[in-house]
Amino acid sequence: MARSHPVQFLFAIMAMLYSGCAPVSLDQDTLWSTDEPGAESAGDELDGDVTGNEHPDGPLHPDTILIEREPCFGDVSFAQDREVITLELLCADAVPELAEGRILAGQLHGGYLRRITQLQRPDPYTAIVFTEFATLAEAVVDVELHESWSFGAREITDFSGRVLDEADGSSVLVEHGTLRLQPQLDLDVELGFLRLNKARATLTIELDLDLDATFESDGLTERSGVEEISTHSYPLEWEAGLLDGSGTLDVVIQLGFRHNTGEGESSGRIATSTRGVFEMTGNWERPDSWTSEIVPHYEGASGDLEPVGTDSWEGEVFLIVEATLHLDGVEGSTFKLHPTAWGSALGPCEERSWSTRSAIDGEVVFRMDFFDDGPREDHLPPLDLLAAEDSGIYEGVSDDDETCAASPPDIETGDGEAGDLGSDDEGSTGSGTAPPGAETLDDDETTDAAQDGQGGPNQWVGQCVPAEPIRCGDTISGNTLSDPLATSNMNGYPCNVGNYDGPELVYEWTAPSSGAVEFALVEPRPTQLNQDVFVLDGSGGECSSSLCLDNGANSVMFSALAGQTYLLVVDGFAGQGGSFQATLDCTP
Repeated sequence: MARSHPVQFLFAIMAMLYSGCAPVSLDQDTLWSTDEPGAESAGDELDGDVTGNEHPDGPLHPDTILIEREPCFGDVSFAQDREVITLELLCADAVPELAEGRILAGQLHGGYLRRITQLQRPDPYTAIVFTEFATLAEAVVDVELHESWSFGAREITDFSGRVLDEADGSSVLVEHGTLRLQPQLDLDVELGFLRLNKARATLTIELDLDLDATFESDGLTERSGVEEISTHSYPLEWEAGLLDGSGTLDVVIQLGFRHNTGEGESSGRIATSTRGVFEMTGNWERPDSWTSEIVPHYEGASGDLEPVGTDSWEGEVFLIVEATLHLDGVEGSTFKLHPTAWGSALGPCEERSWSTRSAIDGEVVFRMDFFDDGPREDHLPPLDLLAAEDSGIYEGVSDDDETCAASPPDIETGDGEAGDLGSDDEGSTGSGTAPPGAETLDDDETTDAAQDGQGGPNQWVGQCVPAEPIRCGDTISGNTLSDPLATSNMNGYPCNVGNYDGPELVYEWTAPSSGAVEFALVEPRPTQLNQDVFVLDGSGGECSSSLCLDNGANSVMFSALAGQTYLLVVDGFAGQGGSFQATLDCTP
């Protein structure tokens, strides 16, 4: 049955007035009667709106019944969806004056705020109420809600010694891992008559993370996974005028990894330490203004990167801390923190580039279904926080051409400011100092590994050397971690804002004719390996991200000119890399 809204009864009221009838008025003191127990609904005689057509005085809307305050109320039970609510009565044959369209409100067992659609009486001491969703704006009038909940001592999650992956010659082990978490929630809401005026929710999380993980592989590896390691549910109670409610702040903590290697043996170890306080706020104000704010006060550090082995290696360990507010069983706003530690070592032993990064992402999804039917939800802009990073080149670090065993110096910590991970000169808080005997890689310098003539011409200058030329209809296979022509020089593009410090592979193509062309990844897996595609102008013989013409997440469509040379790029977002297939379709 469709929801009955108080305003929708206005026409019934007018009809009753013109016919000489007056609407029946009910209040909280006259809810109980002794009607016969077999009646379908004790409120069937209510033909009109109990509120009248004027703005009620409030704070409780006249349609709202606070059932748990009635003298004959005993208990209540319901399933998680709250569609059917069973009332246990203490007075035989006593029936609350419940009517279709009225709102039933209570606080027990997680709370409920529901509009009545049907009533049944199986026996003198039981009332079964069929319900549908109702909002707080329908239940109260001109009410402000201001609540602040602190949830006691820190919750400590210890996941030291957890094996994240152990199969097919690949293993990922968390040597040491502890997370200390302490949330605080503040909620401010202003409600008028049948509408929400403004709402603001702020979750403050005190986070203390120590993480140390090792990766090992004896061959080609491309694995990832996420598992739940801990859940916490914090009960809360709230008050809006005369209406009391309850809810929970539910926190789920997940631990995940990514592990990509070349065909040879390799291993690596990454570590991070991050601690601080994060304030995440979502705000809505009538008529339709959404804003968000994430205020971090934190410090972070990355430990030494220790790459060992004969081939390229990339590893990442991350946590997902997601807190969701539930009010009277209705899902509300969600706040998410995503701390991560990442490292890679690319290229042969004789010249191996290395990178490390510790970062935290933040996200707020603001949901207001519980408060009002009008504004629903908004995914507020995410925030990337850089704790520490560093990179450089190993030279001549080998042991009988069998292993590459060396580590960079300690990584400098971030200063607690938010940074743009896609920028080389803003938000990069690491020192950028290479190990002894190493040199750093300039953006406009081509690596020797990419200049060795394997699969591409030597006349190219700039940040890369393209692999073999491709033609219309080709399907190519590549691996940005193991291909000798893969580079990690193009970290940002003017055609798309983002952090692309993962390795990239570039392909040369000269258009045989003018027309629309599509360069696309085959069966992409963005949740496991986040790689994007770019089109660069290659007419001048220069490979540079500054010459970007267009881009796409999994594919890019562009207009080609006959005889023009283009460079087609597959690049890893936020340090990611691995195998892929791509096609060039000249008749899309």
